Amino acid sequence: MKDKVSALLDGDLDDPGMRNVFDVMRRDGSLRAEWDTYCLIGDALRGDRAGTADFVSRVMAGLDD
Repeated sequence: MKDKVSALLDGDLDDPGMRNVFDVMRRDGSLRAEWDTYCLIGDALRGDRAGTADFVSRVMAGLDD
């Protein structure tokens, strides 16, 4: 189903396909979390969200762990 969420965000689903994904997301909290993650990634790639000042240092610290 994650591939369907990605396709939805890319605009690659027809109306019935979109309705199906939205119906499943209403019932599945983990799929809604995937949606949020994909949206955040897209925003970051487009530069739509500034993030926090220590973001890079937190990522690097996480990688070190």
